[in-house]
Amino acid sequence: MQPCSNPLQHSTILIVEDSLSNLLILTKILEEQGAQVLSVSSGRKALDVVKNSLPNLILLDIRLPDMDGYQICQHLKANSTSANIPIIFLSGLEDTKHKVKAFEIGGQDYITKPFQAQ
Repeated sequence: MQPCSNPLQHSTILIVEDSLSNLLILTKILEEQGAQVLSVSSGRKALDVVKNSLPNLILLDIRLPDMDGYQICQHLKANSTSANIPIIFLSGLEDTKHKVKAFEIGGQDYITKPFQAQ
């Protein structure tokens, strides 16, 4: 059996993003790479999804209508079932303090919007 050359293939990725255009772009990019994409537009919905099926990765917007991405990340990292899911923050906030906070609470990476497919 050959090793998987595409790390996204057969992965489940949860996108938590309230902008429909960003959500559609990210979904298209990831599905073209072979990932299964789950998407929600609020923090509460994200927590519900994670309760029912653990994704391999979460792409998490910071500004959401019901709770911010930092709160969602802290909740997921405090739960032993979801604590090891890598979280990549997505945000238009470029200030260093936001990036530092994202890493301090357990984020794996921080991508600023607008983002590039690469």
